[in-house]
Amino acid sequence: MRNRRIVTIAAAVFLAVLTVFSPFPTATAATPYYAAYAYGITGRTVAYGTGTNPVEAQAAAELACRNKGGSIDCQGVGWWTNTWSAFAIGSSTSPPTAWGWGWNTVQATADSTALSHCGGSSAGCNLIYRLGIGGTATNGDNLSPVRGNWRVGGYGPGQGDHVGRDYWAVDFFSDQNAVYPLRPGRVVFSGWNCQTVSGQPPCYGYVVAVDHGGGLYSVYTHLAATELIAVGTAVNSQTRIGTMSDSGCSGCGVHLHVAMRSGPLNLGSSALFGSNTPVRTPWR
Repeated sequence: MRNRRIVTIAAAVFLAVLTVFSPFPTATAATPYYAAYAYGITGRTVAYGTGTNPVEAQAAAELACRNKGGSIDCQGVGWWTNTWSAFAIGSSTSPPTAWGWGWNTVQATADSTALSHCGGSSAGCNLIYRLGIGGTATNGDNLSPVRGNWRVGGYGPGQGDHVGRDYWAVDFFSDQNAVYPLRPGRVVFSGWNCQTVSGQPPCYGYVVAVDHGGGLYSVYTHLAATELIAVGTAVNSQTRIGTMSDSGCSGCGVHLHVAMRSGPLNLGSSALFGSNTPVRTPWR
């Protein structure tokens, strides 16, 4: 494949569990290795990390992404174990945000899934990673705020309140309504919010905001009144924090509006849309 770059990993680092371009070795229950990808869209930086659980792997991937030169927008996008994975990004012009990843026990299927999610040849997509963890059981998940069969929308210029108030925010739609934080942190707001901005729709409805430390926050809006997580709760990417609905946006349809924000430390409830600025997510 043109401009294809495949990364080689020293298998000894992971006790020969993590491999590249070779048959799966035998996995054992005593060595539960997980891996995750992180992507920073501003610098188009991709990295992987490993751990003994998905949360550890995600944290390691995000750190590796930042160490490679990615900015604060480096965020975990998916984890896997006992299977193959692949990551693809598009050319710098067709469009610059194109990316995708996939996992499967069949190497070729993982490759094709990553390329398909990236947008294929029309987006100039090429594989840059192909990694495998020993085993034969497909086991992985997307590190998105929703699960199931999901898609992203609502982030084009001129589309409602996604310009101005929380530019670079995105909407998620899924056949599963549970909502999860994009990364570990602490809940600093959980309740009704009806802030208004001139010329913008007035309400975010029921909202959860998470402080991830270092001045990075995530905000999840239009949630259901029930099953909201409590303020002060420590969360990770596997903690359910709420349920998608259309609160504050009647007639918009059930969806999840997500924004990442960067600002001063310990903003608390002001993390919603206070003294901070938008941060790109991998989905924008």
